Amino acid sequence: MKTYWGELHTHTFCCGGRWGTIEEAAAIARQHLDFWAPAEHHNHEIFDWERSCRVTAGMNEPGRFVTLPGHEVGTIDGDFNVYYPTEGAPAYRDADLLAFFEIVRRHGGIVIPHHTGYKVGCRGMQWERFFAQDITPLLEIFSMHGSSERDDGPYPLDLAFMGPRESGGCAVTGLQKGHRFGFIASCDGHNGYPGAYGMGLAGVKADELTRAGIFSALQARRTWAVTGDRIDVVDFQVNGSPLGADVNAGPVEVSFDIEGLDTLDTVDVIKNGRIAHRFGTYDAEQSPSPNSYVARVCCGWGKHEQTTWQGRIQIEGGALRRVSPILGPPAPTSFTIKDDGIYFSLNTAGYCADWWSNRYHCGGEAGFAMVIDGDAATRLRVDINGLQLERRLGELLDR
Repeated sequence: MKTYWGELHTHTFCCGGRWGTIEEAAAIARQHLDFWAPAEHHNHEIFDWERSCRVTAGMNEPGRFVTLPGHEVGTIDGDFNVYYPTEGAPAYRDADLLAFFEIVRRHGGIVIPHHTGYKVGCRGMQWERFFAQDITPLLEIFSMHGSSERDDGPYPLDLAFMGPRESGGCAVTGLQKGHRFGFIASCDGHNGYPGAYGMGLAGVKADELTRAGIFSALQARRTWAVTGDRIDVVDFQVNGSPLGADVNAGPVEVSFDIEGLDTLDTVDVIKNGRIAHRFGTYDAEQSPSPNSYVARVCCGWGKHEQTTWQGRIQIEGGALRRVSPILGPPAPTSFTIKDDGIYFSLNTAGYCADWWSNRYHCGGEAGFAMVIDGDAATRLRVDINGLQLERRLGELLDR
């Protein structure tokens, strides 16, 4: 199966159009993602389910860009996103979560809870009451709110107006209670910019880039969550069973093949809420190609006014094997990958320290991480806004 990248939690007109329309968000998603779904608030005064479905129906292009209709249902008892395999289901506008789940069942949808680590009963997850195993294959473990993996983990939930956080609603607690679910990350950005770097992204393994292929992957839990770079789970197996499968209890053998866009720091195997094994950079087997390098080019550092960066990145004496965009608001941005390099027009506006804009990893810059096949003599040429830079990979390796 192939790896596809997407974002399933974008807000636009629910906030009065401050950051653009849902049509513009769909166009941004199509530029740098494989699949996407909106998740407008069901109880917002200008929530328009019909318009949202028109956008997802019109933008869906099998083999190129997949969209799924979806929206968010949020109450004091928790926040849940619903996704359907096709248009036609009704929007839910009330506040009874159990009644909402029944509608999802009748129309073949799935429900994904998010920011579950807030206070239980105050937007946090109530596992005994509102976890529906049959329609909840996944949990959104990370978003611009932070991480709901565990209360004392990295990137804690920190939006004060949402209330305090506690361990009772966290993912580890749900797993310890015997619930089974996989993980995704999604932005939950209220900035109309799907897939903004540093705010969460979902990787999936699917046999084809179609609605059926992506939806089946979500149902089967062939997913993983990243916070920034697009770390590719090339392969993951437990006792020979693939990502997302159920396996019988007893001794297990875990194998994995992971490709990051930087040196891997650690790989933790977590069992029953505790780290059962930690692979460090020295004891884990890391075997990148001897002729493969990762380079990162970003622009926008320190520029707090909106700036447009136009140019191209070229590789001389080597070849681009993989490109991972580092993008965020403001729109529009565009890039094209050709045989002779990457041509781009990117906008930056500096870091904006509020919850509408990028958070965690990204300081407002934009650019690309690239896997390059070559050697120390391979040259990286950057032509941007009239400025020309040229470096050999060997020079960059030597700092």
